[in-house]
Amino acid sequence: ARDVHEEAARLAGFRVEAAEEAGEKIYSFTVEAASRGEPLSAARTLLSGLLELATQLYRELAGSAPDLKGRKEALDYAVVFTETTAYLALLETLLEGARGSSTALVWVAKDAESRYIVEREGLLGWLNDLSLLDYAWRGSERAYTLLEGVSFGRPKPCAAWSQLIGRLFRKWGEYGVCYFKLTKSGPVMQATFPKFVGGSAVAKLASTLASLSDQHGYPRPLSYVHHTAVLNPELVQVIADEMYRRASNPLVRSVLAPSGRALAGLRR
Repeated sequence: ARDVHEEAARLAGFRVEAAEEAGEKIYSFTVEAASRGEPLSAARTLLSGLLELATQLYRELAGSAPDLKGRKEALDYAVVFTETTAYLALLETLLEGARGSSTALVWVAKDAESRYIVEREGLLGWLNDLSLLDYAWRGSERAYTLLEGVSFGRPKPCAAWSQLIGRLFRKWGEYGVCYFKLTKSGPVMQATFPKFVGGSAVAKLASTLASLSDQHGYPRPLSYVHHTAVLNPELVQVIADEMYRRASNPLVRSVLAPSGRALAGLRR
């Protein structure tokens, strides 16, 4: 979102105020659509409405674009601005709901580039915290460490409604990080949590995940999601066909061609 904003800001005549006006509409629509009872119906309403709002914003921005490149940047900006603003609106709703219901809200990642420990301890030779702890905890199980009071710092301009970004940073800018390893052969993982979630709740979560881990030391709830979240094959085929149509490199075209996909076992 930041890259898209920087590219658009370089264009002459780029109307930031048009995006800001759209931001409030996108936010209000997203919150209202997400509050509807039936999830699938709410999702359909949300996606179709966001498409319409992104289209409206594109027309506003493209109207002052001097050339094709400007219209392309306007399209990128409109889509990313709409998506990011909607995502942040849903994130704010989730955070408010979790705090109001005293729910321990935690984001778990097995691949993260965080360098809190590495930078604090001056261990700059290590790529990131996960690689450091993977070495430090070799042969260990049920190990964890907590870092609380971490702050996001000052927000940088990006393709999203600035008022919403400012509010999120003011209210939710502080968070904590927990690194944990469940079994001897398992990976080190990172859990990030907002300030209102206490360290004891996160430690309890790590203990619960340990009891639910598979033979590879990976939490079964996460493994279940990863293995059941499968794209519709028809959608994959549509994307591959479009990539094949647009590709100019002969090698890429041969791989993406229907015969190439069939040879690779990606198409029957």
